[in-house]
Amino acid sequence: MRKTHEEMFVTICHGANPGKTAPFVPGGLYNMSMIDDPHIDEWTNAVSEAYLDDTLRRQIIKDDVLWKLEQVILFPVPDPYTYIVWQPWVRDYHGESRVGYLGDKDYSEYIWIDQDLKQAMTGKR
Repeated sequence: MRKTHEEMFVTICHGANPGKTAPFVPGGLYNMSMIDDPHIDEWTNAVSEAYLDDTLRRQIIKDDVLWKLEQVILFPVPDPYTYIVWQPWVRDYHGESRVGYLGDKDYSEYIWIDQDLKQAMTGKR
């Protein structure tokens, strides 16, 4: 976190998503590569300005990914397979592990148990 490293490989939640701007903000906590480049500043501003225009924002990100790869600013690695299973009586759940950008396990507020289906399938409420 002191950014005294000369070389480093790090994987954080932003690594697989080139649309996240936090890893590229000069002096920012998540800017592990210590990037300070005018191109990145322009890109960050463009992504922020297009926040409500999903189509435009996605195009800005897509157009910039090749530049980041050429600069070796972003080196995405494959994520491992993840399997999530749940009982059929768990309703309004679709396999998510978080809701929003920083949420962790907060999806449980939005799911519910269909007690009638559970009883029909297991004999227990």
